[in-house]
Amino acid sequence: MNSPCALDILGLPIHAWKASDFVRRVDEGLREGACRTYVGINAHTLTLARGDPEYLRMLEGMDALYAEGGSIVLASWLLGRALPAKLTTTDLWPLCCELASRKSYGMYLLGGEEGLAREAAEAARRSWPGIRIVGTHHGYFPMDDEEIVGKINAVRPDILWVGLGEPRQVVWASRRKAKLNAGVLLTCGGMFRLIAGRQRRPGPLLHRNGLEWLGRIFHEPAVWRRYARDFPLLARMTVTGLLARRGNGRGRRTGRSSCG
Repeated sequence: MNSPCALDILGLPIHAWKASDFVRRVDEGLREGACRTYVGINAHTLTLARGDPEYLRMLEGMDALYAEGGSIVLASWLLGRALPAKLTTTDLWPLCCELASRKSYGMYLLGGEEGLAREAAEAARRSWPGIRIVGTHHGYFPMDDEEIVGKINAVRPDILWVGLGEPRQVVWASRRKAKLNAGVLLTCGGMFRLIAGRQRRPGPLLHRNGLEWLGRIFHEPAVWRRYARDFPLLARMTVTGLLARRGNGRGRRTGRSSCG
């Protein structure tokens, strides 16, 4: 895919995209003729990748990775390879819905408990009357389930939102993308809960300052354990990258960029 430079941030090629770049790439991806896969990267994703070489390989096999977490953007600045913005999936959702509504693209929502994706679809229809939601399905199915692939292919969505959480959504996308008759696959974690109104999003002050994780701890106390594990590891990886960069001039893995 024709794309702007991907910066090597802590071992992963992360695209230096703004929101407008993301939407443009989605639109362009629909003309590529194969299912394109775009995945957001945050501290949790990096933690999983560091401990699971197979998961890392799957991430590297995606068509594009972008910075979903503010911690990734901060790390990139510290490493001297500044990413322009954090692209939270919940912020990308309305932009993609506007694109889909304007160009009559069909969207499929996959993930969450029974009925959640349907509620998110109904919320989208209220906000964008006439938007084409061509199907929904819950996320509780076996990873090797061919029936769900058949259901998706039967309606040929342009944009397939996959909210299965990590690492499951990347594993499923990696294993199934070659069989999917969809234009672009976008992983979205637990976004459907926010879209459907089952969960409140942290306030704009926290969001603008990259502190949504504080709001999540307030609304979802159980996630503090994940943050307590992920953020210190990301900090250690960043310090290690800084030391390597200073020792080698430009650094081994943190200083590379690629275009193509």
